[in-house]
Amino acid sequence: MGSKVHRYHVEKDAITGDHIQNGAITKSKIGYKVVTVTVAAGATSGSSAADSELVGGEIIGFYPAGNQDQHVDNVVLNDDGSVTVTLAAAASDDNVFKVVVLKP
Repeated sequence: MGSKVHRYHVEKDAITGDHIQNGAITKSKIGYKVVTVTVAAGATSGSSAADSELVGGEIIGFYPAGNQDQHVDNVVLNDDGSVTVTLAAAASDDNVFKVVVLKP
């Protein structure tokens, strides 16, 4: 027939580090950071500051956080942990983006 779903209640703070196996998914293992990148008016690209926490990470998405008057051509995580957003044409006004980076 079908599978049964069982519901269990776990008390707050009932699971401690001793109860979590090394292979378990934890917040530190799935950490991410949202980086703001601005492409200035008249420019075709903009970069965030270098961030050692993001070196070796993975970009998992981006979204506009203000004006976006040009198409995004590319979003890249650089070797120093900075993020660069490149537009298809020069920005008419400042274009602001949030880039979500999965930490290594």
